[in-house]
Amino acid sequence: MSRPDPRTVCHGCGRSFDRRQREYVAQGPMVRAAVWRELGGRDGEWLCVGCMDQRALDRLGRALELDDLRLCPWNWEGRPSWWDVFTNG
Repeated sequence: MSRPDPRTVCHGCGRSFDRRQREYVAQGPMVRAAVWRELGGRDGEWLCVGCMDQRALDRLGRALELDDLRLCPWNWEGRPSWWDVFTNG
């Protein structure tokens, strides 16, 4: 198995987003800029779902909510989409 591309890894845990990797992780949703700053994210970084959830609990004192999401194709494409996850959860 090839090594993960360092440009396609979670900046929290370092695991790959590449589905060809054995222990890949899913990328988290796109959140509003103010929420991203509160989570400690920087421009050009990505977090996996697990790291994003943990940072939200640690830094916001709560789980992410629908109002935290950006209105963008990343959040509403796919099945289930991030909109689906947050509205049906």
